Amino acid sequence: LLQTAYNGSTSQVRIHDEVSEEFPIMTGVRQGDVVSPLLFNIVIDAIMRKAFKGRRGVQASTD
Repeated sequence: LLQTAYNGSTSQVRIHDEVSEEFPIMTGVRQGDVVSPLLFNIVIDAIMRKAFKGRRGVQASTD
């Protein structure tokens, strides 16, 4: 569903009174999109699970 909403997205840049031609948006999320924090949490959760796979509880330092 999210990918469908982002597929085919285009943008334009306005500088003073001039507007650029449309160009495709290939990466990123829309500025101010309410889904952005959710996507961030999903990705960071996957990273943390992989980084700490097999570890349990608090790890004591051996210094």
